[in-house]
Amino acid sequence: MVVPSHFRRGLYLVPLRIGGSLDRISSRHLMFDTGSDLSWTQCYPCRNCGQGHFAPYIPFKEYVGGSMASGYLASDIFHFSLDGNTNYHFEPEVVFGCATAEKSGILALGTSSLSFLAQVRVDKFYLRFGSQARISGKRIPFWNDKDKYYVHLKRVTYQHGNRLSQQQPVPIYPGDGGPEGSTFEMLVESGTLGIWLPESTFYPLQKKIDTDISLIRVHFDVNPNNGCCYIGTMKDVEEVSVTLGFVGGAEMELFGDSLFFEYNDSEWICLGFTPSNTTVLGIYAQRNTNMGFDLSEREISIDQAGCRS
Repeated sequence: MVVPSHFRRGLYLVPLRIGGSLDRISSRHLMFDTGSDLSWTQCYPCRNCGQGHFAPYIPFKEYVGGSMASGYLASDIFHFSLDGNTNYHFEPEVVFGCATAEKSGILALGTSSLSFLAQVRVDKFYLRFGSQARISGKRIPFWNDKDKYYVHLKRVTYQHGNRLSQQQPVPIYPGDGGPEGSTFEMLVESGTLGIWLPESTFYPLQKKIDTDISLIRVHFDVNPNNGCCYIGTMKDVEEVSVTLGFVGGAEMELFGDSLFFEYNDSEWICLGFTPSNTTVLGIYAQRNTNMGFDLSEREISIDQAGCRS
């Protein structure tokens, strides 16, 4: 099974059509979200959906007979096409939520019985974030809490310098490698943009970056702690890297657009980290990475070489 996706404004969107008569329905986009239990989309009548490119799902217009779903849940055919036209290669019937006061939509990739994965009986999947994606790389165990994916983060290190003459890694959060004690419970979430770290780790990391790049700091958020931005370009931070180490042995080296993002018409660059009481691995860190999820073995595979080679 292959589900196509498109990258837009920092998120990965799935194009599909919902309904039975393809000549009467329009395409829409749902966001990949490993942190959600129920897929949902905008449904008519939608009070606060805005005037987007894709119209809300209208149950009584999808079929000639005028049948429709009532209540908060609906069931209909999801049509997926690789070419975006009429070549529909995968058409499961899915129970989903009908939202009448929202501005987006989600394809739920959590582990609950109502998630898209459970309904189509998939126990392995990967998010195709690179042009040559494949399931490979080191594996780390995950566990479920409220049908979400959690891993143990045991180490955060920082480096500065080009690839040939990098300084020795600076431990920001050493950890002890065990499942208990000094490890963080980290949520793996494709519906969150940035990376959330506890303040005890975020601020030492921010201080090291400030010292090494010597750029002027600016703030774009009401809370200045949430908007760590600089006047400059991606080239100014190309020698900055942060490595996340997980229980199980896998590591993720973050640099470039997996660590920073452009803002304010590319006049600023912003660190894709946020101080928080919870720890989250958001979509920025997962860019250019093959993230494989094996639900039966309860493991997540991480392979950056397969995308960057």
